[in-house]
Amino acid sequence: MKEHTGRAGLEMDQLYAAAREFDELRSEITVVEGLQSSLTHAEEKLAQLNAQIARKQEAIDLGIPTFREIVARTTAVAAPQVDARDSADH
Repeated sequence: MKEHTGRAGLEMDQLYAAAREFDELRSEITVVEGLQSSLTHAEEKLAQLNAQIARKQEAIDLGIPTFREIVARTTAVAAPQVDARDSADH
């Protein structure tokens, strides 16, 4: 292989330098693409977890009366019925 000198040597060195820089930039782009892929995956996982939390926070009807329903029934049964005629006599 012949040693290049002068202008041809400088151009050859510039080409090699450009090729090294290109390889470095390609490596950096690959890293960025990998990070973007990881970010997309993480965002999808967060969306799944948020949906799961929302589903778990929804009320589920178990068919058991609520405290207010029980109190309302108990109060209605325990309270005597007052007849309007009885209260007028007293």
